[in-house]
Amino acid sequence: MENWFIPYQTSELPPAQKVLILAPHPDDEIFGCGGAAALLQQRGATIEVVVLTDGAGFSADEQRQAITQTRQAETNAALAILRLKPAQFWGIPDRSLVYDEAFAHRIESQLQGVDLVFAPSPTEVHPDHAATGRAVVSAVQSIARQGIRTPGVMFYEVGTPLVPNFLLDITPVWTSKKQAMQCFGSQQAAQDYARHIEGLNAFRTYTLDAEVKYAEGFFLLDDVDEALRVPTRMHQRTQQALDDLLAVAEATAAKLDKQLVLREQLIAEQGAQLLQISQANKQLEAALDQQNRRYEKDVAELRAAMKALEQVHQSLLNSRSWRLTRPLRWISELLSRRR
Repeated sequence: MENWFIPYQTSELPPAQKVLILAPHPDDEIFGCGGAAALLQQRGATIEVVVLTDGAGFSADEQRQAITQTRQAETNAALAILRLKPAQFWGIPDRSLVYDEAFAHRIESQLQGVDLVFAPSPTEVHPDHAATGRAVVSAVQSIARQGIRTPGVMFYEVGTPLVPNFLLDITPVWTSKKQAMQCFGSQQAAQDYARHIEGLNAFRTYTLDAEVKYAEGFFLLDDVDEALRVPTRMHQRTQQALDDLLAVAEATAAKLDKQLVLREQLIAEQGAQLLQISQANKQLEAALDQQNRRYEKDVAELRAAMKALEQVHQSLLNSRSWRLTRPLRWISELLSRRR
């Protein structure tokens, strides 16, 4: 009876020559389905990895480019360990993926000719993960409506364990996946994600035979018309319930984004005011400097004039005529007093 809710045996990956792995962030492709990717590579499949965001979180602009380059290098190093080619990076700002028609259409353009696509489950907590999963569902449904063969869809788990209907034995490639997970040094420094994923992959063997040491859990999408009925840990979530949950999350994100915009505007206004004050201070400083130079020039001229007058005065005191006329000046001063 328990096997109605979770598999009690592993399954073989569906036949697929062209495989697409969608990763909202650099590392999701390894943490979520690195074992499956390694097994498909051994089977000779052509695997394309597309990393959707820059993975730079809320970093400032001056730091964003460096963080993005670091995370892209980490992803390509991890893929190289699994003998996969470098990823394609869309570079969308982290935490800005929104499920809408434009995003779903862009995902749909990537699905042309693909046999099997891996994507995070729509029930993941992270908004970028959930938006990606929903966009894949919408894209596959659109392809089906056009009468075109749809790819197989396997939703993987990273931040939120799902109720899988497909368990894959990755024991033979576990060493490679574990080594690849250690490539994400920037993320491991913040949180030991590799340990969490190792625990999750070990736990996925709970219902399996003892020789299976590590397994990845997936939700294999069989019916695109019921695509949003992806079960969570507690029950099978309906489309309306999922829409309501995501609507609340998107509304909260929109509110936070609006607050962020207002704060950025306030910072910009304060920056402009500080710039004006700085410019005014520079102008005042320049004016004071110019005035000081004028004062220094005037003082220098006055000192020179005083020195010249002193020299004239001294020459008069030392002149003979000045001494001879001294009695006359005394008599004249005396008479002026008597008047």
